[in-house]
Amino acid sequence: LGQEVLGADIMRELTASRQRRTLLVKLPPTGADPLAAAFARVPYEIARLAPDKPSLMECAIITRMVTADTAEGDPAMRAAASDDTLRVLLVFAEAPGSRPLAMRQERQELLDLFYREILPKKRAQIDVLCHGVTRAALTEQITAAQGYHLVHWSGHGRLNFLELRGEDGGKEELSGEALAQLFADAGGFMPQIVFLSACLSGAFVDIRS
Repeated sequence: LGQEVLGADIMRELTASRQRRTLLVKLPPTGADPLAAAFARVPYEIARLAPDKPSLMECAIITRMVTADTAEGDPAMRAAASDDTLRVLLVFAEAPGSRPLAMRQERQELLDLFYREILPKKRAQIDVLCHGVTRAALTEQITAAQGYHLVHWSGHGRLNFLELRGEDGGKEELSGEALAQLFADAGGFMPQIVFLSACLSGAFVDIRS
């Protein structure tokens, strides 16, 4: 599928990102042709350019199949068009023993903002993680939601490290690279926006030109 049907150029473009997307494949009329009808049911998600390359499924691509004679009113067309829910994750992370932050106030003000300004105009799913956020809890939440478009992270941080609760009940530090990999592995695509409300998490301390 990847090598002969879609081809190298298309596959390279499709697999260059792990951002969640929809691939709409429009086929000729199937009519009474059983072979054409069977081809319309091919799971394009398994297509890959080579055995050692990622499949479309691994690159967070959802495939929607339609035919020229059934495209109008096809449920796949409606599904592709309606998949526009904005998914937002608010993370308020802190480790035991760390200096308390005004997270409750920040959380309430953010929720008020979404309910007042966003939800009346845009369909959105707002999830909140707080009170002892761990790496496992993050993974579980991202997997259950199938990824997020926007992430707001609030907590303690330092250059390229965010603080959260460790699985052993102590302190764990999560680097930017590890956070990106966690989202990729758990949800299959990267958030479009990540807002960090954490001290020094993106600072240019000790940077020399």
